[in-house]
Amino acid sequence: MTLWVDYSFARPSPAAIKAAGYVGVCRYLTGKGKALTATERDLLFAAGLDILLNFEQNATNAQGGYAQGVKDGKAAADAADALQAPGGIAIYFSVDYDTVGKFPAVVASYLQGCKTGMSGRYALGVYGSYYVVTGALAAGIAQYGWTTAAWSYGHKAGHIFQTGDQVFSHGADVDELLQADIGSWKQGADMALDPKDPVVIGILDKLNAVGALEQTLAQIQIWGDATHPDSIHSIGQGLNALRAQVDTLAASVKTGGIDPVALAQAIAAHIQLAAK
Repeated sequence: MTLWVDYSFARPSPAAIKAAGYVGVCRYLTGKGKALTATERDLLFAAGLDILLNFEQNATNAQGGYAQGVKDGKAAADAADALQAPGGIAIYFSVDYDTVGKFPAVVASYLQGCKTGMSGRYALGVYGSYYVVTGALAAGIAQYGWTTAAWSYGHKAGHIFQTGDQVFSHGADVDELLQADIGSWKQGADMALDPKDPVVIGILDKLNAVGALEQTLAQIQIWGDATHPDSIHSIGQGLNALRAQVDTLAASVKTGGIDPVALAQAIAAHIQLAAK
């Protein structure tokens, strides 16, 4: 069993957390006195611990619906950016009250707003009761779920389970991992690509080769405009689209990761050009 801890105002030492057998901590992104700082981040990593990010301004923010979700999503993503969190990892938004065995429409709307507010920078996680977590996952709104024993009536679901046990003089809650992938900081960092990695270098070489090819075809376009203006013009448009997508993809590789949207667009542009 893999165990983590989460805490707000308490500050158990990273060394003590590690010595007690916990492998990571779940920490708040915002809030005076309870937010994760860059210094704490570095101390946790130095102790060999992982970090999971959570956003909770007030326990009942989810009752504010979509508009509140957009506001919270942006605030959470901005705070994660300030801490230099890897893009694409999870931010868990708290629904920290009893929804009485339901996944209310207002909560679903709030979480949709959180997703909008993050603008694709991070994956959406939700913390709450069994009913909130299972509802959000089943609806495809959330990618990750963190179930609390409170209001869950003995049920477990999602990726993490807050057991209800407390440690470090009742300053921290214990969390049990239910799945290996929880969207944590180190898991996101592990997915980043090293620009010096031979595989990445190979990808860049292939992108450069595609760029050279499209330049050659562009010369053919100029030569053939007089004899086959319509078809050559169509190929030229395809070349321009491919050039733009390749440039975007190459830039994402050089900065340490591949943007899946840029990759899909580059592939689509290449297929369209090949069809011509």
